[in-house]
Amino acid sequence: MEYRPGDEMSSSVKEKADNLSVHSNTPIPIPSPDEISLVRELLFIFFMALAQLFTQAGVSQTINPGSEIAETFNVQDKPGEISWFSASYSLTAVSTPIVSADAFRGETGAILGTIAAGWSSFGIWLQYSFEWSKYVDGRKPIMRAVEFIPTAFVGFLAAALTAFLLTRVPSSVVMLMAMVSFLGGIVIMGTRHVGQIYWGQKFVSLLVQCWGMDMSFPAACIILSNSLPRHQQGIAGSLVSTFVNYSISIGLGFAGTVEYYETKNKPVNEETRIYGMRRAFYMGMGLAGLGVVLSLLFLYKQIVLEPRKNRKAEQENQNSDDKLENEA
Repeated sequence: MEYRPGDEMSSSVKEKADNLSVHSNTPIPIPSPDEISLVRELLFIFFMALAQLFTQAGVSQTINPGSEIAETFNVQDKPGEISWFSASYSLTAVSTPIVSADAFRGETGAILGTIAAGWSSFGIWLQYSFEWSKYVDGRKPIMRAVEFIPTAFVGFLAAALTAFLLTRVPSSVVMLMAMVSFLGGIVIMGTRHVGQIYWGQKFVSLLVQCWGMDMSFPAACIILSNSLPRHQQGIAGSLVSTFVNYSISIGLGFAGTVEYYETKNKPVNEETRIYGMRRAFYMGMGLAGLGVVLSLLFLYKQIVLEPRKNRKAEQENQNSDDKLENEA
C-alpha cells in the first residue's frame, strides 16, 4: 500500500525510520594511525598516484587533437590560448573558493608554489614534445600518441614505488625527487638534436617525467593535509589538482610568450620554429629548476629546522618541569 502525506505510519515503519535517522547522524569513526595496516597505506597512496597518472594521460591525449583544432582557429603557434580552451570552463564553474586566503600562507603556500613550478614545466614539456614530433619529426597524429604508450607502464611502477617511499622517507624527500624528475625530463627533451631517433633522448625523457608526475601529487597531498586545519584536510587533493591544471596552462602561457618575442623578428621557416621551441623548453627548464630550489628549502625545513625547533621546545619544557620540582 502506497504511503501518502498525512497518513499515520505503522509502528514498524516508524521504528525503521527512527533507526535510519539515528544511523545517518552517527559520525563515522576515524581509525588511529596504529590501526591502519601497512598494506592499506600502500594501496591508498598507490591509487592516489595512479589517479593522477590517468588524469595526465587524458591531458596528453587532449593535446593531440587540440593542436589540430587550433589550426582551424589559426592559434596553433599560441599554446597558452590552446590550453585555456578547456581550463576556462573551470574558472566559471564555481562562485566561491573552496578554501580561504589564509590557507595559502606559510608552508601551504610554499608547497603549492613548488607544485606550480614543477607542473608548469611539465605542461611546457608535454606541449612542445608534441610540437617537436609534429613539425620537426613529421609524425602523424596517431604516431604522436603511440610514442607516449611507455609512460603507462612506467607510471604503474612509479605509483607503486611512491606508495612504498612515502611510508619510509619524509614527504619532502619524495617531493625533491619529483622536482628533479621534472627538471631531468625537460632537460633531456629540450636538448634533442634534429633528426634524432625516438629511442634516443625522447624515450628516456618520457620515462623520467613519469616519476615527477606520480611522486609530486601524493607527496603534496600528504604535506598539505598535515598543514591545513582538520576541517579542511579533505580538500587537499582537490586543491593540489586545481593547482596542477592551472599551472600547466599558465606555464604554457609563459613559454608561448617567450617563443613569440624570441622569434617575432626572424624569418618564418623551420629553423626559426626550432629556435622558438628550444627557447620555450629553456623556459620550462627554469621553472623546473625553481621547483627544485623550493623543494630543497622545504626539505631543509622539514629535516633540519623542525627537529631543531622540537628539541628546543622539549628542552624548555624539561627546564620548566625541573624548575617546578625545585620550587616544590
